[in-house]
Amino acid sequence: MTHGIPNVKLVCMIKKGLLISLEGGEGCGKSTQSLRLKSFLEEKGYSVKIVQEPGETRIGKKIRSLLLSKEHAEMTPLAEVLLYMAARAQLVEEIIHPFLKQSPKHAIICDRFMDSSMAYQGYARKLGFETVHKMNMAAVKGYIPDITFLFDLKPEEGLSRKNESSKGKMDRLESESLLFHRKVRKGYRLLAKREPDRIKILPAQKTPDKVWDEIKKHLQKYIQPKTR
Repeated sequence: MTHGIPNVKLVCMIKKGLLISLEGGEGCGKSTQSLRLKSFLEEKGYSVKIVQEPGETRIGKKIRSLLLSKEHAEMTPLAEVLLYMAARAQLVEEIIHPFLKQSPKHAIICDRFMDSSMAYQGYARKLGFETVHKMNMAAVKGYIPDITFLFDLKPEEGLSRKNESSKGKMDRLESESLLFHRKVRKGYRLLAKREPDRIKILPAQKTPDKVWDEIKKHLQKYIQPKTR
């Protein structure tokens, strides 16, 4: 076991299409690249969905409003992670499983997924990687991302970007201390060190075009040939 992460290989045992997750701290540029990724995969003959965590499902959207509202400052770390897991379980059951089981030429791009809980609640909230890992395994039902892109950016820069784009309207998690966001980044980097084959670190301070070039380079071996 390293850094409290169970020393097990995460293998999806379910025949499925392509599952890609995008991870990183606040303001790291995930949303911009998710649209490029969708267009790229569709050009390769894939049917693609972009999903956001928490949210997407009717239940997930209600959970999202609970999690991100500043009115809920008293929320405990355990309550927080359990709400995320509930939204994730609903997303897998309602959208990810039905869509990906249909064809290997189906792809889902997750704007945040299981690694967010590991970094935010497991590491930054100090619940422990092992505890959150076990919860994740129950929630995702074997749907481990084929590849995860980690948009790595200094929290100072990411929060500045987010503050500008949201015109100062930051949610409960975005409004956490700089120390908290530094811990989130460290948690993500520890996960990437533990699973380098799955989690690919992207230097998000680079231009969007350069980041996109790196994404395409990593993605090539996962793309199936286009069918007529």
